Amino acid sequence: SDGDGTTDCEDGDCFTDPACISPEICFNGVDDDRDGATDCDDSDCLGFPTCGEPEICDNGEDDDLDGAIDCDDADCATSPACFDCPAFDIGTATGEFVFVGVAAGQGDQLDGSCSIGGEELRIGWTAPGAGRYVATTAGSGVPAVLFARRGGCDGAEIACSLDLDSEIQFTARGGQQVVFGIESLDGEPADLALSIFQIPTNETGLCFDGRDNDADGATDCEDGDCADDPLCALPEVCSNGFDDDLDGRVDCEDDDCFGDPACFTGEEICDNGFDDDRDGATDCDDSTCILTPECIGSEDCGNGVDDNDNGRTDCEDASCSVDPSCFLSENCGNGFDDDGDGLVDCEDPSCAIRPTCRGTNRENCGNGIDDDGDGLVDCDDFGCLISLECIGFP
Repeated sequence: SDGDGTTDCEDGDCFTDPACISPEICFNGVDDDRDGATDCDDSDCLGFPTCGEPEICDNGEDDDLDGAIDCDDADCATSPACFDCPAFDIGTATGEFVFVGVAAGQGDQLDGSCSIGGEELRIGWTAPGAGRYVATTAGSGVPAVLFARRGGCDGAEIACSLDLDSEIQFTARGGQQVVFGIESLDGEPADLALSIFQIPTNETGLCFDGRDNDADGATDCEDGDCADDPLCALPEVCSNGFDDDLDGRVDCEDDDCFGDPACFTGEEICDNGFDDDRDGATDCDDSTCILTPECIGSEDCGNGVDDNDNGRTDCEDASCSVDPSCFLSENCGNGFDDDGDGLVDCEDPSCAIRPTCRGTNRENCGNGIDDDGDGLVDCDDFGCLISLECIGFP
């Protein structure tokens, strides 16, 4: 009726007229309900038998009916079936540097739980036998992320490590496939190395390679497994510059040399943690260190706390022996040298003004006589220290 050559619903003017809108048919490639979404992209098709199925990325079919098959479908962008994974395979190789390569150009397809993003090497490996293994990037020269997946690229993560020399330990059965991913932390092209070692059950026979082969925290002769190795039973010679007993400590650094004349210096060094003079007291616990700068002030002598962690608190600590707060005062009438200065009771100058020390035999400080019979006359007598005759007043 508008003379544009189109009739009824064919006319664009009728595009949204309810009489011209039909339900969406979910497989004809037409936007039947005119809402801008076609077939399975239309929410009206949710639950339709051929809609909503996930794309299977390696079966040659358009499972989700979006017109894209397998790896051409955006849903498959991260599927291992659609990228080269693993990109390299080293078989059952074990040892140092079983693989060395550059991640640049390999793509960012896999991530570990500690990954920071970026391209990675994807290396397939098959365990040559059942046991415990350690994999490491030591020797790469750059910090790296190392992660592993059990069974393949889409398998469960075994572990992830991020360090200069990243390392992971894991258990595998013989023939089991593991995929390692290695990323350079700084993102720069660099050789990334992978070494894989089987962890022995003990250190026996491996006592001189500098490694903790059985991963028990003890290396070579320090490991109890090496106790019967003849070379590990050698005594330490304390003055030849060699680690004779292979325990990692040379000469006087070795506890076996304690008390050896070659290690006796005769003088305590007050801040090195050693009993240098072999008298049983170390550093500030040694009486020769009491007045040294390293030890004075190391203990707060009046706070009730063992500040220097030597087991003695405040005035019990030898470093407080010169602290005034630890000096005892003299009791002037008990017959004891309470303050430890060698002078008892009224002989002690601190008692000069005490009534008990100012009796009839008190020293007359200007008569030239030893009045109190202590062998000291006038101003030489401690009792005269504060007398007018002896302090220069007329």
